[in-house]
Amino acid sequence: MIAPPDELFAAGELAAPAVGAAPAVGWEAFADLGFIAQSVLILVIAVVLAAIIAYHPVVRRKATTLEEIEQPKTLIMYALVGALIAVIVKVQPNMALVVFGIGGLLR
Repeated sequence: MIAPPDELFAAGELAAPAVGAAPAVGWEAFADLGFIAQSVLILVIAVVLAAIIAYHPVVRRKATTLEEIEQPKTLIMYALVGALIAVIVKVQPNMALVVFGIGGLLR
């Protein structure tokens, strides 16, 4: 029979689960420079990669209409929104349902 978790941890058979630092809440979150730097880095990488795709010479050569000329800006905006949603969902997984619901309503 398996012993209750408290007894297993006390006996030293299993390591206690690691408890990390809780994420900053409220105004304290503005002082979390590590998270802010990581989020900005994710957004910058997404925009740079989207710009590489959007402004590729093959894509730019074919642009003849106004919609095709504006397409690179749209691709960059999609990449930025996607990266922002990824950061939000990473911090608060329940927001994935909210984003999915809003997408369904807007469609």
